[in-house]
Amino acid sequence: MASRHMSDRVEGGSRNEGGLTERKQSQATHRPAFDPEAFARSADTVYLVAPAATQKLHAPIVVCLLDQIRSATYRRHPAPPMLYALDEVANIAPLPDLAATVAEGGSQGLVVLACLQD
Repeated sequence: MASRHMSDRVEGGSRNEGGLTERKQSQATHRPAFDPEAFARSADTVYLVAPAATQKLHAPIVVCLLDQIRSATYRRHPAPPMLYALDEVANIAPLPDLAATVAEGGSQGLVVLACLQD
């Protein structure tokens, strides 16, 4: 039986169910995979897509990520400005400060493009 399975010891740690070694899993939890400050300085793009059936499940992480990006952008005032392109804004995660972000974002380096459909 042992010959059918990979060794339990890989790269200095045993593998968990997700396939990560204990060392890599520990490293992943101690340093964030996404740095909003670095993102605000970059010309990178992030796409957040969630099917309608699971939007409520994903809403907290979407709201948190957008808030972190907004805060980092406000601190930096990028030129050219950051763009939030929010499609189906009425159906995405509820953004509690959307009205304030639209009102103040332009002067803070964040342009909001909100698309609605009937």
